[in-house]
Amino acid sequence: MVKKNAKPYLACIRRSGRDYWYFRRGDTRIRLPDDPDSPEFDRAYWEIRTGRAKKTAKTTFEAIIVSYYQTPRFMRLKDGTKAEYRRTLELIREKNGTKDFTKLRRRDVISARDQYADQWRKANAMVEQISILARHAIDLEWITANPAQGVEKLKGGSYEAWPEAKLAAYERHCEKHGLSVERTIFELCIGTGQRIGDVVSMEWEQFQG
Repeated sequence: MVKKNAKPYLACIRRSGRDYWYFRRGDTRIRLPDDPDSPEFDRAYWEIRTGRAKKTAKTTFEAIIVSYYQTPRFMRLKDGTKAEYRRTLELIREKNGTKDFTKLRRRDVISARDQYADQWRKANAMVEQISILARHAIDLEWITANPAQGVEKLKGGSYEAWPEAKLAAYERHCEKHGLSVERTIFELCIGTGQRIGDVVSMEWEQFQG
């Protein structure tokens, strides 16, 4: 979200009910103080805008994430997978953008995981994406070891299959209201056993029989 009448390159991202302010220009995104009406905010903004801001390390989380987005490895991912990766990577960038990635330690990865201990999938995604960034940093010769390697994943629950009564009720609902598209999606999901993203990306030539 960018507010009207804002200073150039000023962006506000709202997450979990809180506003995060950034100086954003091209691939560069630098975190600003939280209060946009404060003197500290104005000072930080103009220091960045005029090039007087204190130089930060070139090996920041911001830099490694931007670099990873440009790799063939990321570009080859399916759109759904890219979006899934970006959700976690952007969260990492918001919290750590200006920090030096080369100073990341195993204890930091564990701390990032445990911060979302009540959301085990999100916690494990945090470990996975930090590990991916670390492998890219090794390729760039920023670091020599992956601090996320071997960090234990959290165990969570599993999804139960929909009961037959619920499936039958949905089928009756589709028939009653003439929902042919919705019924087709339903049949593809339960019939192929694929993930939603894979079902959506299926093309007609992939159907046989």
